[in-house]
Amino acid sequence: MNDQNYIQYHNADKLGSYPSRDINFSSSVNSLNLDSSVKFDSWIYTKKKAVEKAIGQSCFLIVGKTEQKIKKYFLWAYFIIEDYEINKDGNYKVYGTGYDFAKPILLNELENFDDFKDFCGNFGIGFQNIDKHIFCRTLISLLPEPNLDSLNPIEKNSEEVEKFTRPTTEQYQDTIANYLSSRQIEILQVLYHFPNSSATAIQLAEALNYKSFHGANRQIGALGGAFYKHSGVEPPTYIGGEGFAYFYFIGEYKKKIGWIMWPELKKALENLNLVTGDISQNVYTDRLPTEIMPFEEKRFYEEGKVTEVFVNRYERNQKARLECIKHYGNICQGCGFDFETFYGTTVKVSIQVHHIVSLAEIGKTYKVNPISDLIPLCPNCHAVVHSTKPALTIEALRKLTKENGI
Repeated sequence: MNDQNYIQYHNADKLGSYPSRDINFSSSVNSLNLDSSVKFDSWIYTKKKAVEKAIGQSCFLIVGKTEQKIKKYFLWAYFIIEDYEINKDGNYKVYGTGYDFAKPILLNELENFDDFKDFCGNFGIGFQNIDKHIFCRTLISLLPEPNLDSLNPIEKNSEEVEKFTRPTTEQYQDTIANYLSSRQIEILQVLYHFPNSSATAIQLAEALNYKSFHGANRQIGALGGAFYKHSGVEPPTYIGGEGFAYFYFIGEYKKKIGWIMWPELKKALENLNLVTGDISQNVYTDRLPTEIMPFEEKRFYEEGKVTEVFVNRYERNQKARLECIKHYGNICQGCGFDFETFYGTTVKVSIQVHHIVSLAEIGKTYKVNPISDLIPLCPNCHAVVHSTKPALTIEALRKLTKENGI
């Protein structure tokens, strides 16, 4: 998919508030000084289903407010659409990495704006694609330099990096436990479970189901910014001293290898029981598996039903997997195979966890019960269960193994 651009309109007059938090609505827009730092946040709220196909794309937030009896329109924020949640009323809460403009930009007098406003149905359409209108180029030209791409890892400033004293394990733990969003914790879990806790931006983007590596870069930069803010540790700067290289809070960056997670950060995740602490096995064996077989993955990706990450959009807590195995033991509940007895303790994570109710059949707000909803299966039995549609029941699987003398 090519890069695309969208807008969302915020009618401040109708809503009685600005989109940014803790801003006095009685204040004139011209008097505002907004926090323009890059962050991962919720940016818009819409009924438009089109956001489902806009993951990974750019969005401009435009605010309309009447001041001195004149309806004024301001370019307020810019972000990359990276995730969404659907509430019980079917409305979308849209998340992404972006920033507010320190001084929102008045659009009224810019060339082609009136025609652009007509194109957008006087902004009554709300969330929509704007690539076909020439004013889209104007909006892009208004992005400050450096923009979000400044979070891309570039050649490191070796002197600054050598002086960089990264946070302690305790400081990492405090930030993770008290300040990171569930989405940000997921990203750290994904990186942790790659071999040697190391991955390139492209590998991370594929695991997180982003359209391009830019989304992964931005997330790493935003995570680094959070560790800087809450640990008080100064990060190194880019060459020339223009801006902080926040991504070094996550790990050292090497070409063709990617980020290599710092030992202190890895230990913090382990101490908080957010990962298993054993990364010697294959990257894919230690997650809570989704109910998608390899031949189905492309279809599910395209429809946006499942995000294939180690703790995914449906089940955000890997503890469910561990609780399931703790209850049933490290034994396949279909054929009775015991990994630990047969291979020893070093490969006990090879057991997989099966959702008794397929993830494809349950809603986004489903809360998994690790005892009644999950069950351990060996890879063979797990594959057999999903060899039919609908999937075989556990009772049918046990009958099959019994009939064949297993």
